[in-house]
Amino acid sequence: MTYNVSDSAGNSADSVTRSIIVGDTTPPQFSLNGNSNLNIDLNSVFVDPGAIAIDSYEGDISSSVNIIGNVDTSTIGSTTLFYNVSDSAGNAANQLVRIVNVVENTLPIISLIGDASVSIEVFSSYIDQGATASSIGQNT
Repeated sequence: MTYNVSDSAGNSADSVTRSIIVGDTTPPQFSLNGNSNLNIDLNSVFVDPGAIAIDSYEGDISSSVNIIGNVDTSTIGSTTLFYNVSDSAGNAANQLVRIVNVVENTLPIISLIGDASVSIEVFSSYIDQGATASSIGQNT
């Protein structure tokens, strides 16, 4: 932008110039979809709910979210996932974190050995055939 002025006598001042630099220095707004702590059943399929990233200049940049970490649903335990995103100007949003807990929520199964109903004579002895119990990854 250039400024110039003349007085009533026609004398012109030396022109001055101002440079205006327009830049994007604002990081995207960034949030997780769903909870930051999730429980998932052992041996199930984990579908990451993802995150949403909105930039003031570029709009929805959720497709640019980078997720670091992998959930192994075949093993009981916790996994930490890290979510990162930057806009095209290089403005990085604060990193988000989600903890995914792989848990066993399946109830154990009890199976009788022999019939569920047994009739015996009064004063006779009875030897129970027992039962078995099983849970994912265990048999007792």
